[in-house]
Amino acid sequence: MCNLSQCAADSSISLAISVVSRMHESADMSRYRRSLTRKTVCFTVVLTSLASLSGQHILAQDQPTPSPAHALVEQALSQIENGQWDQAILTAEKGIALDAEHADSRVVRGMAFNGKSEYDKAIEDFDSVTEKQGRDPEIVQSRADAYAHRSFALYQKKQYLDAINSAYFATLERGDHFEAHNFRTMAYLARKQYDKAINSANRAIRDKEDFAEAYS
Repeated sequence: MCNLSQCAADSSISLAISVVSRMHESADMSRYRRSLTRKTVCFTVVLTSLASLSGQHILAQDQPTPSPAHALVEQALSQIENGQWDQAILTAEKGIALDAEHADSRVVRGMAFNGKSEYDKAIEDFDSVTEKQGRDPEIVQSRADAYAHRSFALYQKKQYLDAINSAYFATLERGDHFEAHNFRTMAYLARKQYDKAINSANRAIRDKEDFAEAYS
């Protein structure tokens, strides 16, 4: 019979495994779609705020101008949240036609391909974004999103180790990318690496506290 502290520890471990197991079991398209409604930073054009440097202010006109494709990205995201995968693909392609270099248009099209279970097409779109260079906030966010959703595609293809690696690269771009930690959790569970799954789940919840509601 375990002592009080040992029983408490065993209970905590069992609860944690139960939580992440529910995450694994619910890794379907409805769960994928629901997670998109919880996005906080992804797919927004990051504008440089006015800052002070040696007493000099950066002029507002120096801020980057949003791409004309941005509004179409927002529309495609709304369609994805409603499970309108084909419509989202068409909307994203309109954005690509306006701006062939617009990374978020390709990310959202990849997400829609994920929703249609066309994972190879999704990975092609994500790879086209992860290859982009630069450290400005917008491209960093886009690469992080691409790596994260690429992880989901690889998970669905049962390429669990590759899914873990892709999620890891997402967190190198953005350490607080809670979806990357979530998708890595799912892959660790598939590989029965429960300690690592628990750690990744804790990171997902820590980086976005209300994310825990999805697993209550």
